[in-house]
Amino acid sequence: MRHFGIVQVLYLDIDIHHGDGVEEAFYCTDRVMTVSFHKFGDYFPGTGHVDDVGHGRGKQHSINVPLHDGIDDASYEALFKPVMAKVMEVYQPDAIVLQGGADSLSGDRLGCFNLSIKGHGECVQFMKSFGVPLLMLGGGGYTIRNVSRCWAYETAILLDEQVEDKLPMNPYYEYYGPDHRLHIQPSNMENQNTPEYLDKVLRPSSSSSSLRFAPVTCSSPVRNGNGLSWGVGMRARTEPAGAVSVCLCVWWQVRTKLLDVLSKITPPSAQMSGERPPDAVDPDAADNEEDKPTDNERPRARGTVDDEGYNSDGDGQVGVCARVVLSRL
Repeated sequence: MRHFGIVQVLYLDIDIHHGDGVEEAFYCTDRVMTVSFHKFGDYFPGTGHVDDVGHGRGKQHSINVPLHDGIDDASYEALFKPVMAKVMEVYQPDAIVLQGGADSLSGDRLGCFNLSIKGHGECVQFMKSFGVPLLMLGGGGYTIRNVSRCWAYETAILLDEQVEDKLPMNPYYEYYGPDHRLHIQPSNMENQNTPEYLDKVLRPSSSSSSLRFAPVTCSSPVRNGNGLSWGVGMRARTEPAGAVSVCLCVWWQVRTKLLDVLSKITPPSAQMSGERPPDAVDPDAADNEEDKPTDNERPRARGTVDDEGYNSDGDGQVGVCARVVLSRL
């Protein structure tokens, strides 16, 4: 990614479920900011509190917008656009990954939001308007005909194409009855997201002004007569540029040492010759009395290598080599 100048990535999740896995993966780094709009409370996976903002270098780089049942297009847009405009202003990502789960639509079998396809697509249109490289992903969605409606409509948004509401004839035409239209009508379910609650949720987003900016570019290493030199471009940052250079040098030294250790590894002789180690069990020793232990049999020791190069604890040759590498580092 750095080869293409992509250092900072924004991951945005509008699935009804909290984007817990991606948030956890990048919770301690400022290279990826995660933003999740989701149902919060007695709902899977139960994470995504507004106060979960990241840790260490990743502090203030996880933003959670917890919502209640029945949120409609107007309320969702009133939250989404101010929050994401501030994120784009402060974080300035080099690329956006948008997870467009369709289970936040009205009428979803597992969801409890009340968004229309147009309201859901407005999020895509808004993020597209920033002109930053955008990768669109699918996600949840459990009323299948509405999932296909939604993603067809949002694909058209990404391609700047206009699509008619009336669906054309196709092999699955009857599946979209009785109206056979692209867009769906929201239900009359109660919106439990009061204006006071939305204001309370929106207020913490002002803390995003404390974000730190990561390096913009990091060129490939260039060898010279004296060793290794790096090209590093920086945005405004609280840490000095020298700290980045030190990190790069340490990384390269570790990489070089690891490759050197790997090149010197010699597999154990039992693996090379195919001979059975002296403490391995002879499968023919028990003859036909497999279930009856004899005096000559002993349990295979942990780490013993068998005929196929796999040790008794299941690691195989990889496990043996890994332990050798760790012991030499």
